[in-house]
Amino acid sequence: MRTRAPDILTLAIDTCDTRGSVCLMDELGAAKTIVHDTGEDYSVWLLGAVEQALSACRRSFSEVALVCGCGGAWVVYGDPRGADYGEGLE
Repeated sequence: MRTRAPDILTLAIDTCDTRGSVCLMDELGAAKTIVHDTGEDYSVWLLGAVEQALSACRRSFSEVALVCGCGGAWVVYGDPRGADYGEGLE
């Protein structure tokens, strides 16, 4: 069982090609990851997946401190040039 760490909640969004995933992370690591493995368009799938990850962890978007989007090489090879943005929320 995970112990809830309340300080920093990060939403990572992988926009790699037509695949991708969303991951909700806290100080303990990945709290919930949802992989886009359906035939549904990624843009249609994304917001529902974010809501599903937050709900599974009993958290709300207002608790998210950082949103990070990435795609391409960073995801596969650990190359930071693929990182699109990181934005702190207030």
